[in-house]
Amino acid sequence: MQKNVIMSVDHLSKDFVIRGKKLGEKNKLLHALSDVSFDIYEGETLGIIGESGCGKSTLLKLLLRFWERSGGQIRYNGTDIDEINTESLYRNVTMVSQSTYLFDATIAENLRVAKPDATDEELMAALRMASAEELVQALPELAQMPA
Repeated sequence: MQKNVIMSVDHLSKDFVIRGKKLGEKNKLLHALSDVSFDIYEGETLGIIGESGCGKSTLLKLLLRFWERSGGQIRYNGTDIDEINTESLYRNVTMVSQSTYLFDATIAENLRVAKPDATDEELMAALRMASAEELVQALPELAQMPA
């Protein structure tokens, strides 16, 4: 069975101009990403790893249209990212950032920030995906304690 390509990135690039701070200092062009290409197929998950400063956050910001790309294409299900309604894009694409924030609330309440109407089963599935289900099952009081 052939799987559908759900995301395609072709020759993506992002450049930044760093303006000279001193009189007479020239601007510098920084290539944050250059010629990045990949496809993600239905049912696959993409993990982006690398050293600090290698462009992971830049790539994610481009994939979510937080920033405009300097070149290349991003397509979801064959549709260019610029043609996709922002609400639909955010409903269908998920990002887990490097920074973790926990509110002074229970674990369940923290999880419901992402999906306020999540059922207990959905919360347990999220804990399973985060490899935290066993911890909460071993110490059930954690689920109701402030994080």
